[in-house]
Amino acid sequence: MKWHSLSFIAILFSNFVFAQDNLKDSLLAQLEKASNDSNHIALLNQLSSQYIHSRPDSSIYYSRQAISLAKSTNDELGVIRGLRSISFAYAITGNFSEGLENGLDALKKSELNGDPELIAASLSTIGGVYSEQNDHQGAMIYGLQALKALEKVPESPRHLSLQINIGYGYIELNKLDSALLHLNHALELSLRNNNKLMTALVYMNLAMVNLKLKQYKQVEMYCGLCIPIFIKENNLAF
Repeated sequence: MKWHSLSFIAILFSNFVFAQDNLKDSLLAQLEKASNDSNHIALLNQLSSQYIHSRPDSSIYYSRQAISLAKSTNDELGVIRGLRSISFAYAITGNFSEGLENGLDALKKSELNGDPELIAASLSTIGGVYSEQNDHQGAMIYGLQALKALEKVPESPRHLSLQINIGYGYIELNKLDSALLHLNHALELSLRNNNKLMTALVYMNLAMVNLKLKQYKQVEMYCGLCIPIFIKENNLAF
């Protein structure tokens, strides 16, 4: 029973992908018809985000276009979003120095803007760059700073993703009590907002915690809760 649990959860984690080809096609079609620069920049940044995990080179391509156009039209938010996307895309390709440089640039511009959600998003991006390097301690520093920035915006939807990311970071650091604290908070938020996909992500992380604790029945329970959601939402491919 234990071997089957370990094998099944390994398949789950190693094959978790977002199936969003239809959305990409839709964004590309909208891009061809974009009637103004603002829409064009927004669509380029959305495309960059969609390609980050599957085709990071394409993500970088679209981010560069978005940043260039946003700078030429003084679209500050467009520049910041482009910098955040390209930062993480570079990190995924292994170019961590470029990833960090662009992330810090996004943070600098966000701080000048003064919007706590922008600041939190940029801090979270930098945390993602460190996480891609398996520097989970560094990632945690920026993740906790992002959570601190969001104290000014208690109703921000970013709280949920940050709690999950911090929970995952603590899993990697083997600080499982802290991981459970943040993941349980995330579960409360996701259930309150009826966010099924985020709830499934929390369940998946809780399965990881229990795997480390060798609580195999709990692992099976959380896998049983998250897998049907991923399949129903067409977000899990084996």
